[in-house]
Amino acid sequence: MAVENLDAESTRAGSRAWVGVCTIGFAVFALVTSELYPVGVLSAASADLEVSTGVAGLMLTVPGLVAALSAPLVAVYARGLDSRVVLSVLVALVALSNLASASAPNIETVLAARVAIGIGVGGFWALAAGIAPRLVHPTRVPLATAVVFGGVSAASVLGVPATAHLGNAIGWRAGSVTIAVIAAFVALAVLLLVPALPARSGWRDQDSGSLSTAVRRSWLVLLVTALVAVGQFSAFTFVGPILDSASGVAESDLPRVLLGYGVAGMAGNLLAGRFAGHSPRRGIQLIAATITLTLFVLLTVDVGPASTGGLMIVWGLAFGASSVTLQLWLLQVAGRAGQLATSASVSVFNVAIAVGSGVGGFAIDTTGAASAALVVAVVVLLTATLTALLSRPRVIDDDLGAHA
Repeated sequence: MAVENLDAESTRAGSRAWVGVCTIGFAVFALVTSELYPVGVLSAASADLEVSTGVAGLMLTVPGLVAALSAPLVAVYARGLDSRVVLSVLVALVALSNLASASAPNIETVLAARVAIGIGVGGFWALAAGIAPRLVHPTRVPLATAVVFGGVSAASVLGVPATAHLGNAIGWRAGSVTIAVIAAFVALAVLLLVPALPARSGWRDQDSGSLSTAVRRSWLVLLVTALVAVGQFSAFTFVGPILDSASGVAESDLPRVLLGYGVAGMAGNLLAGRFAGHSPRRGIQLIAATITLTLFVLLTVDVGPASTGGLMIVWGLAFGASSVTLQLWLLQVAGRAGQLATSASVSVFNVAIAVGSGVGGFAIDTTGAASAALVVAVVVLLTATLTALLSRPRVIDDDLGAHA
């Protein structure tokens, strides 16, 4: 009887853990939808705010830079708190930021409001990306990581297309209000459904050497992460104008195209969770090469609207697999310092988003051609592919642990 009670208790604990993992994934959905929302309404927002497309792209650049700064700060200063409470507060901050953005009278006020989105997104990722190893058995970490990062794909499948449709139909500000309402419910769900994640012992003095070693050995992962993100967002931030000029995809058709991209992204995420754990470095080589080739075709071949939808599916499939693959690679090389290495990765990724969207916007405003952003993306992603191919970091020794 005691054994049966113990088994039942273990099953309930496991179920609670997976509910928590799924809730974190849904929170990621809300935050990524919020961060990437300008992608689907860039033309409408720039017209309403009376600024150029490149300037409107700062709606993605600014929170990216702020997220890069906030990620390591939250990782360090929140380590003495229950992570569940911190995550809930950060999602609530994003909800408030979206409300402020919806009522902003000019671009300056919008960007000020999106600073808070950057704080919420950066801080959340710094903690959430490393939570899966704390909730589930080590053998289930790849699947749990895929569930958490599945929120990114779900945002592409549902969040960005839906809010883009809403924003283009009745005004981009209405989309911000919708995201705010969703984020408020998610903040409450995190507080109620995620198991307690009490403070850990923090950085023990004897671990400081292990941390510095982990950071040194993860430099290649961080570099490839930066290159992939710069290439991705130099093009994806301006996907509407790019598809309009390169393939004749009308603005009214953009939500449908983004839906196909997002569905493929979710499939890529699930495939990465299933297969990337065996060799994430090889996985990211394939992913970067696929995105590079896809964007090169989009840049150089007049494929027309129908074939463009197919290229967007390939693009979504590849990029959807990138987040899980990069995170698994990072955990593989970072050892016991996984959470701090993850905060560094969050910073790098968000700086890269800011740089990518900034460079892409500059290229478009300077040349007057949306395709200029594609040139930037192809060059950077080709560099990412070659970088991943040419070097190999070593996995940290077993005495430091295989996972965060």
